[in-house]
Amino acid sequence: MTEGVEKKTLKALLMRMETGDEGTFGELSIEAPQVPQLAFTCRTIELPWRDNAEGKSCIPSGDYRVVTSYSKKFDRYLFEVLDVPGRSGVRIHEMNFAGDESKGFKAESDGCIGVGRVQSIWTPKGYSEPQHAVTRSEDTLVDLHTFCEEYDLDLAIAWADGINPEQGGLGVQHG
Repeated sequence: MTEGVEKKTLKALLMRMETGDEGTFGELSIEAPQVPQLAFTCRTIELPWRDNAEGKSCIPSGDYRVVTSYSKKFDRYLFEVLDVPGRSGVRIHEMNFAGDESKGFKAESDGCIGVGRVQSIWTPKGYSEPQHAVTRSEDTLVDLHTFCEEYDLDLAIAWADGINPEQGGLGVQHG
């Protein structure tokens, strides 16, 4: 994998469908370049919106360039979301939980985007209560990298109608 090489891009949309203290859940859709009916889709998980506070919040909605780059933290190549206001090192990686830790929920994120096949409810190891999660995250991440192997992404992140907490929307609460 070569960093710094300009790649073709694919258009991607991350639509955030629900949010609450257990995380922000959505769907990532990427159209295939030559065959639009062969799209890649998966579930996403992010931290709840907490005014873009680093390590506590999902990133703001907007348009972003996503490239593949080496992550020292993960010791491998991952997608990196560029030009996030007030942030750096925002990655797309495997994770199952992204709740608000200050409210007792498990989080495997410092503000990144996780991918998975299915949204579910299960109890994290070491916790007594179940929480919303995504499953099959590692497999989904491999599938995403395979689908986008030769491409960067032009990623639009948006909130579904009526739930944009960045603009005072209430969100869809879990539980």
